[in-house]
Amino acid sequence: GFGYGTLLVADGMMLAAKTDGEVLLVRPDPARLDVVARARPFADDRQGGPLRALPALAGGRLYLRNDRTLVALDVGPDAR
Repeated sequence: GFGYGTLLVADGMMLAAKTDGEVLLVRPDPARLDVVARARPFADDRQGGPLRALPALAGGRLYLRNDRTLVALDVGPDAR
């Protein structure tokens, strides 16, 4: 299954930050899970633990934190 996570909605899209560290960009569709992109920004931080803090979205950046590390991902319209 999908597991646990937190959803944010912006610009008609959903960002799902799962507790296992995976982040998904999802196009809302009542019929199916339409994943546009996925990432694991904490893949190199094996000791950091799960994502438990609520993510924040501000100024085109997605802020995520595990027990050890805070990351800021460029997710705005100018991100590549």
